[in-house]
Amino acid sequence: MWKRFRDVFGAENVTDHLADAYFTQAELHQIFSRKVVAGHLGWRDFWSKRDNRFGMAVLREPVERQVSHYYFHLHLADPNDVARKVANSFYIEDYFGRRPAGAGAVGNMAVRQLGAHQLDQEVDFPLALKRAKETLKWCRWVGFYDTLRSDLVRLSNLDSALAPMAFLSRERVTPPHPPASRDVLNTIRRSNEFDLELYHWAKEQFRSKGTPDVIPQTLYVPPPIEALMEKHLYDYRGAFIELQIRNGATDSFGCWTISWQDTTYQSEFYVTCSASELMADAKAHLDGLLQFSNKSDSR
Repeated sequence: MWKRFRDVFGAENVTDHLADAYFTQAELHQIFSRKVVAGHLGWRDFWSKRDNRFGMAVLREPVERQVSHYYFHLHLADPNDVARKVANSFYIEDYFGRRPAGAGAVGNMAVRQLGAHQLDQEVDFPLALKRAKETLKWCRWVGFYDTLRSDLVRLSNLDSALAPMAFLSRERVTPPHPPASRDVLNTIRRSNEFDLELYHWAKEQFRSKGTPDVIPQTLYVPPPIEALMEKHLYDYRGAFIELQIRNGATDSFGCWTISWQDTTYQSEFYVTCSASELMADAKAHLDGLLQFSNKSDSR
């Protein structure tokens, strides 16, 4: 969403994407001099500065978020990042089950951020949960990772200036990975009880009527055996669409890429997909882009 904010509001009005960090008062002054603050900012840093602003938040199912967090730092984080070194020091079972507390904060990432600070080791979680709920009530819009497309349509209807957000292309950063075992998932649930409570509360408060955009990976299956990577190329309504599907013994992973008007849009990876399903989704996304473009041209 950060890139889209820059497209809509201008790069000079949007902060860099803020990573987990403790900021000095001078840094916070610089951050809040921008119209749009985007990224990970702890409750202590933003709550006192919320006047004359409104918030937007995207929540992800906590267990899925933790697994994705591990694989992102395992493969894609900066090689000098401490989090990457920690992830590469443990198998996933030990990362969530037996790594020392000094290796980074464990669990309840959303409650830490929205009600305290995401890097704090010591957190009063009942108080932070209460604050996190207040933060989400203050937000003008709350979306969910599994229904993000329909949630973005809801966002675009709030204000005409936010209309381009409806056609945000969501790219999955974390590469495909085998689902975690039942034991690992249960371990993650035990260390994320406050995030789980916040997530299910938020679902009731801000539920979207849209259908899930992704199929969560929940139970362990053997890692897929790599097979032929299928590629399909299409021309559709003046755009170039490329489909990629990686077939495995148990699941297939696929994504589409649309090249249109010197811009590239890419989906996240879909699990257990077919070329026809991917193409239908890509066409629907492009049809939405063309419809919005035609409305803008007619004004």
